[in-house]
Amino acid sequence: MSAAATTGARSAVRNGWLPVGTQGLWVINSIGLISHAGQQFAVVVLSDGQPTESVGIGRVQAAARAAVTAVTEPAALSGSSKLTGIVLRFVDSA
Repeated sequence: MSAAATTGARSAVRNGWLPVGTQGLWVINSIGLISHAGQQFAVVVLSDGQPTESVGIGRVQAAARAAVTAVTEPAALSGSSKLTGIVLRFVDSA
């Protein structure tokens, strides 16, 4: 989650990861309050079915960055007066 925060900004983050099932897949979750470009965000990323812990963590970080970018970049905000949430879903192509 802190991957989406402005460098050096304080973040309040709680991460969780758990191997599940007999196929060795992982559940990787992250929730946090972060600062980015002078704004405060509550961001939650939930995932399951990740092939490894490290792949899942990378995907959660990428999703957090994408979500924050989507609500802070001018192009993402054009035509929208208020964006209150975003849902991203990674689908494993393997």
